[in-house]
Amino acid sequence: MNGQIHFAKPPMTKTNKVIIIITVALFLISSGLNLAGMPNWLSILSLSGTTFFKGFLFQLFTYPFVQTTLIGTLFNCLLLWFIGGELEVKWGSKTYGLFLIASVVGAGIVFLLAHYLVPGMVHSLRGLDGINYSLLVAYGIIYSERMMSFMLIFPMKAKYFCLLLAGMQLYLGIFSANRFSAIAHLSAMAWGFLFLKYKSRAVQKKKTKRKKHLRLVSKDEENTNEPRYWQ
Repeated sequence: MNGQIHFAKPPMTKTNKVIIIITVALFLISSGLNLAGMPNWLSILSLSGTTFFKGFLFQLFTYPFVQTTLIGTLFNCLLLWFIGGELEVKWGSKTYGLFLIASVVGAGIVFLLAHYLVPGMVHSLRGLDGINYSLLVAYGIIYSERMMSFMLIFPMKAKYFCLLLAGMQLYLGIFSANRFSAIAHLSAMAWGFLFLKYKSRAVQKKKTKRKKHLRLVSKDEENTNEPRYWQ
């Protein structure tokens, strides 16, 4: 029935399972190091302009796996599962993986650009937030009329749910002290949107190309009474 809030449990897909396992494992290791009073070397996996430009290029791909709080780890992993699982089933693992890479790398590049343009910026970028925001954009476009629940209380359509989250990030990007992370998350949403537009155009171009190859023929071209068909 239209208007019902969507609560169906999505599948735990292969890509999301790997991301969640790595994220949770690194969080537990980091927590153990902090508890033991040992140096937390996992912080080097976060994206920082200071260390990235000194040769730590791997940070552009590792920063999403770094979570610093239990609540953040649980929330981001659950959101990745519930939103990303359905999208991976729809797109397939290859396209889904490319979407995540585009969002992660795109957001990282914007963050590094901000670090380069703003002297003295010491913030680092970490966590699955950017990935999840870009997935929410895709979800809001593909399932725009599906009903969701904001804060488990307020029902709204997926497209408005995603717009609300984008507005919250825009507010944080303008007024919060950690504005550069918020800007990176907004850029992840933008890269996700651009990926969807590119994918849509590629699919449409492929369909158009197939139609151009169709021609009306019969088994006997000279016999006009023969049944015609497309090939």
